[in-house]
Amino acid sequence: MIDEREKPLSEVALRSGADIVISVPARSSRKVEVDISQSVSISARVEAGAILSMVLVGEVISDISIVRNVEIVGSGARVELFTACTVAPNVTFRCDDDVHISADGATCIIDDRCVTQDRSNAIIRQRVVVDSLVADGVVETSVRGMLLGDKSRIRVIPELHIASNAIRAKHRVAVARPSKAIIAYFACRGIDSMIARRMVADQFLCPIWGLVAHRSYKTYKTYRTYE
Repeated sequence: MIDEREKPLSEVALRSGADIVISVPARSSRKVEVDISQSVSISARVEAGAILSMVLVGEVISDISIVRNVEIVGSGARVELFTACTVAPNVTFRCDDDVHISADGATCIIDDRCVTQDRSNAIIRQRVVVDSLVADGVVETSVRGMLLGDKSRIRVIPELHIASNAIRAKHRVAVARPSKAIIAYFACRGIDSMIARRMVADQFLCPIWGLVAHRSYKTYKTYRTYE
């Protein structure tokens, strides 16, 4: 599933755009929402007992690349990376998640959700590296995609490099088109098929959108740098 011919997105994707740097001190909590209207590189360092929750949300209307590099350096730290986006027609969206765990008892959860429209492409790469000396920890990665338009595509590149036997890890991928039965259900009630597909897509992204709606997040526009 890994194409060795293609360089990691973090090496080639970002030649311009904004950089966001986040530091989460020991036993503190940070909640961040990032508008993905343009390319952005995000680097974070999470210390002992700290919690970092990061949500990428928005509609991708031009070719952009998002890179998230997170280092978990303190024991008992928790990192949650979420994405909920729709990709406009004839647009390519790249998302590269790279997490390095070097501390005991860490938790890493990545949940990326993407909807692609006509002739749009999404490339989602999730890379988690766990050092061999790490004792105990949880890694859960997930990619869920919906192909809403014709000739749309979602490519998933999962990489779990776990050198410790003490880590509980799991990964899942699900990419599909809206169920014909659901579209027929809407049609029986006089709802146009395109509108029905968009309603299904909104419901598909709703769990991540709910995090933004119901929790207090700090929003970083892509022209700002935060330290």
